[in-house]
Amino acid sequence: MKRKLLIMASALLCTSVATYGQQALT
Repeated sequence: MKRKLLIMASALLCTSVATYGQQALT
């Protein structure tokens, strides 16, 4: 259960970092 939550959190962090990176580049 905790591992699934950790994976979800890291995936969310990855997507937010990716969107932030795209906004910073443009």
